[in-house]
This record gives sequence, C-alpha cells and structure tokens, in this order.
Amino acid sequence: MRDEADIRKLLAPAQSRPIDLDGRRFHVERARVVSAILAIPARVDAERASRKRWRAVVAVAAGFAALIGSAAWFTHHARPGAVAADPSLSIADVHGVVTRIDNGVGRSFAPGQTATISADGEFVTAPQSDASLRSASGLEIGVFEKSRVSLAGLRAGSSNSVSLATGDIRCRVPHLGDRHTFSVITPNATVVVHGTVFRVTVSDHSGATETCVRVEEGVVGVQTPAGETLVTADRSWGCKVEEQPAALRAPPPPSEHLSNPIRSVPKEKAAGPARAQSGTLDQENRLFQAGLSAERQGDQDVAIAFFEQLLSRYPDSPLASDTRRALTRVKRSLERGQ
Repeated sequence: MRDEADIRKLLAPAQSRPIDLDGRRFHVERARVVSAILAIPARVDAERASRKRWRAVVAVAAGFAALIGSAAWFTHHARPGAVAADPSLSIADVHGVVTRIDNGVGRSFAPGQTATISADGEFVTAPQSDASLRSASGLEIGVFEKSRVSLAGLRAGSSNSVSLATGDIRCRVPHLGDRHTFSVITPNATVVVHGTVFRVTVSDHSGATETCVRVEEGVVGVQTPAGETLVTADRSWGCKVEEQPAALRAPPPPSEHLSNPIRSVPKEKAAGPARAQSGTLDQENRLFQAGLSAERQGDQDVAIAFFEQLLSRYPDSPLASDTRRALTRVKRSLERGQ
C-alpha cells in the first residue's frame, strides 16, 4: 500500500541511526523517565488521601445538617402536652395586698392590676388578699390569703415546681407529656401531678407544719419520707375535717329553689346584700357548690348566676374569695367558647 511505503521511507533514517546507550543524553532522559515513574505511586496516594479527606468533610457536613433538621422537626412536631419551662407569668385577679419579692426587693400590685413577671423570687399575699398566676403553657395557680410561694422552680424545664412555705394555693395543671411533671413542694411533702386540679394548704399547728392536699380533678401523688400516696378526685390527704374550708365540705343537696337561680331568685331579693352570719354558712356553701356543679357540667350561665347570687347576698362570706375566682374563671371560659 502506498501509505505503508511512505511511512517506512519516513522512518528509514531513524532505523538506520544507531542509539548510543552510553551517551549523556540517554542517561539524562532515562533519569527523568524513572523519576516520573517513581513519583506516580506517591501522587496517587496523595490524591486518594485528599479524596478521603473530602469525603470525611462531606460526611460531617451532612451529619450536621441532619442533626439540625432533626432538631427542627422535633421542635415543630413536639407533642402539645410537653410543656417547657415558664420564664414568665402573668398576674391577674388581684385583691388586697399582693407582693412579689425578688433579691430582697418588693413590688406590690394594686387591686385589679394585671402585670407580667419573671418566674423568680417569692409571691406573697396579705390577709384577705389573693391573686392568680398564669403561664403561657396553660398552668394556673390561685394564691389565697396569707400565702408565701417560691416561683424559681418554674424555670426547671420538664420538672416544673413551686414551693409553698405557708398558706393556700389552687393549681390547674394542663395535661403534660410522659416525661413532664409539675409539683408543689411543701416543708413536709411533695405533690406531683401530670395534669389535674388540686389544692394544697400548709398550716402551722402547735409549732408543727402540716400539709393538706385536696384533689378536685384527676390524680396526684403525695410523696413523703414514708412513701407515696395516690389521691384521686374528691379525695384529700393530710386534711382534718374541721380545717377544711366550707366550700370543700360535702354539703347537703341544693334545695329546690336553688336548682336554677336564673328562674327562681327574685331580683329585688338578690340585690339586697346581707352580712354573712354563722347561720347562713350552709346556704353560702350550697350556692358555691351548686355553682361548681354547674361549671363541671358545662352550664356556665347557671354557674355564673349561682356565684353572682352568693357574692350579692353574702359579700362578707368566707367563700367570697373562692367565689370571685371561680366567677372569673367561668366567665373567661364562656368568652373563649363564643
């Protein structure tokens, strides 16, 4: 073929020229080639190590991104009952002299005033004084007269608590998750709940501190050095009958004319306030219990009527503080439902 003949003719000079294997040029070129060949494994190893480093960096970055994504998902999908720490509280329903003490500095709240405070320090009520504390998580604490409550435990996260040194509080706790609890710590007991309504009283008798727990809804556990006792709804622990507020004693069934105050109570009679006497205590208690019963049954209008009737007829009743709080609670529930 013509092409093959041309190629042989072109390469003929190179084929006929002898190669000087001992020449300097041959040794220089051979050294370069050998050095290049020997350098190949080291370069390959370096490239492999570099690729491994990049893979490690990419893997770490991917893991970090997955961690952030998981945290964001958990935050977004956390169960509603998992209540976080409550860094702030709102104060409402103030009656009488109510003070918050933090680092030795006191701040008083005027009757009817609403305010927001941090969950620190102590909350103190004077005689014939009370107020309500509410958190963004739904926790409600009614603080009654002559009470001293420490609030610092509300910043604890999954195990929130308040410490009751003396006095009387009523707690409404929203349903909490399995790993979340709320407790009331007293000098001689700890009341632990996951979601319920209960009341704790700490009193001093002959120099000895006593704790009384009354449960309105749900179940609470009362922990003492002797062990733990479960207390169910409408039961109490550590309470003496004579020490219980009249509103919490079992009264006789409401009389017939109390079945519905909206129909049966004449306005002119309800409008005339009467000073509470010892002989009216049963009637006051019946009105209060009838209001609570109507509230539990969801009949808020009837509950409001019972509570307003009690306050109108017996403004100096020992149940007045509880009644005002219950009335406010029912009215707010009614507003939310409209």
